[in-house]
Amino acid sequence: PEKVSHDKLEWYFQPHTSFKSPRVIWQRGRSTTHRYTAYSPDQIQHFFKIKPITNNDSGTYSCVDQASGFIKPVELIV
Repeated sequence: PEKVSHDKLEWYFQPHTSFKSPRVIWQRGRSTTHRYTAYSPDQIQHFFKIKPITNNDSGTYSCVDQASGFIKPVELIV
């Protein structure tokens, strides 16, 4: 796998109860809220941290590599 810096990734969120398009919650190394942190210790494994977590955080989180367009969705149920 190619190394990708965490500031080259975008994270999107779509609640389970919403039919709206996913919204950007992390972009260019910045978050839309202080509860979100994205990091990559080796630029291969990427982590997205939510603290504190609430029931409203349930939904689909998608990590998008800006360079390749690769998307990895993850379901979170709180």
